[in-house]
This record gives sequence, structure tokens and C-alpha cells, in this order.
Amino acid sequence: MADDAAVAFGQLYARYHRRLRGLATHLYGAADAEDIAQEAMARAYASYATLDPDRDPWPWLVAIARNVARDRYARPRPVALADVPVAAPDATAGVEERLVVSAALGRLSAEDRGVLVLREWHELSFAELGRLLGRSPNALRQQVFRARRRLAAAYTDLGGRAVALAAWPRWRAPGAAQV
Repeated sequence: MADDAAVAFGQLYARYHRRLRGLATHLYGAADAEDIAQEAMARAYASYATLDPDRDPWPWLVAIARNVARDRYARPRPVALADVPVAAPDATAGVEERLVVSAALGRLSAEDRGVLVLREWHELSFAELGRLLGRSPNALRQQVFRARRRLAAAYTDLGGRAVALAAWPRWRAPGAAQV
């Protein structure tokens, strides 16, 4: 890899590695997240020359990480509640609600959980999701709608307030874009 490309990849790594590890944590659990993120970045480095510099690299990195996980597992494993990262001590407001949401997410199928995480936390558009998953944006809109309903039902079953989830996705991290 040429020096300029190595520097550019270093910047890409610095910008996206933590985000990729967060995605892997949500989809596959904290125990394997770092390994998946590192392997995805290693594969991205090996094929960096194929990246179109005019396109957002995030969907490309997500696709690589999904391929790493597919190679690693026959199918994604649900996230165990014990693997869900605990909020920082200074961010105690809403911890109980976040734990209930995490538990409700754990009750969803891997496919529903994955689509919700990619759409709501990692803010992929339906077009990006469609390219990534090989499905139409309209089919994904329907799946996200249904997955949200299943999440709301699981949330309510776990004792969450139905009103809180009706505010979807405002319970996300402060500063997260509303789509």
C-alpha cells in the first residue's frame, strides 16, 4: 500500500473502528466484538484499493464486518444481557429503561435485532440497508416497522412503560440524528 493510501486508511481506522466495534457488540455480543471489528479492519486494509473514494465507507465496512461474522458463526448469536455495556457512571439517568430496552432487544430474532441496530443506532438509510442486505428498501421499511412493534411488545412485557417506547427513537443517545 502506498504511503498516501496507508495514511488515508489510518484516518479511516481512527474514524470508524470504535463505531464498527459498537455495531459488532450490538449484533454479536461484547465477547466477540473486538475480534470481529479487528478482522473486518484487516480485511478492509487488504482491499482498501477497491473502496470508491466518492462513497461513504461505512456501508462498505459494515458489509465486511457482516462477512467476518458469517465466517465466524453459522448464524448470529443473540446478545446476552450480561454482555450489554453498562452506562458510564455519570450517565445514570434512564439506566433502568436502557436495561429493559436491551433485554427487549435480546428477545427479538437476530434478523430483527440486526435491522433495528443498523437502522436506528448506526443510522443507515433504507437504501444503504438494501444494498448491504440485498433486499429492497420497501421490504426493509416493512421489516423495521414490524420489528419496532415486536420490540415495543417485548419492552411492555418486561415492565417498560408503553409511553416511553412510543417516543422511538428519542431514547437514543443525546445528539443522535433523528431519521
